[in-house]
Amino acid sequence: MQAKVAKGTVYRHFPNKEKLYLAALFHGIDQLQAELESVARTEHDPVERLRALVKALLAFFWGRDLFFLLLHRSEERHNTPDTRSWLLRRRQFARLLMAALEEGIARGRMRNIDVRLAAEALLGMLRGVHRYRTPGDSAERSAEVITDLFLHGVLAPPAASDRERSHG
Repeated sequence: MQAKVAKGTVYRHFPNKEKLYLAALFHGIDQLQAELESVARTEHDPVERLRALVKALLAFFWGRDLFFLLLHRSEERHNTPDTRSWLLRRRQFARLLMAALEEGIARGRMRNIDVRLAAEALLGMLRGVHRYRTPGDSAERSAEVITDLFLHGVLAPPAASDRERSHG
């Protein structure tokens, strides 16, 4: 996208490249937050809300690789006002996930877990899958796999003969 303005005009609004970078970064984060809040309001079932949030998060970043890298670059700076501002925004993403988890637990759809750690684990899964994806991966399929792994783990359900032996 091009602004079609001279470089000097841009710097009338932003005193330096860092401030311009941060404004663009926070604008993108705020767009994502609005999108996630819309998804959360739309989906009433906590499990389906979790699925929809995962899908929306991956879809948002899938075509924005540079934005994704810049965003995570911000995490590496420690204890600056801008890093704190990003981390506050990131907590908002996590809160939407935690709310779905808490509701799922309250409704008996999910087991009682530490929802903060679970939300962080889920965000870590999203980050890892996005960062190390291959050309054949898609956002939608990746979201399905992540959600399935998160909700069901990797263990196969016990076979009928195993269940009979343990109850027999």
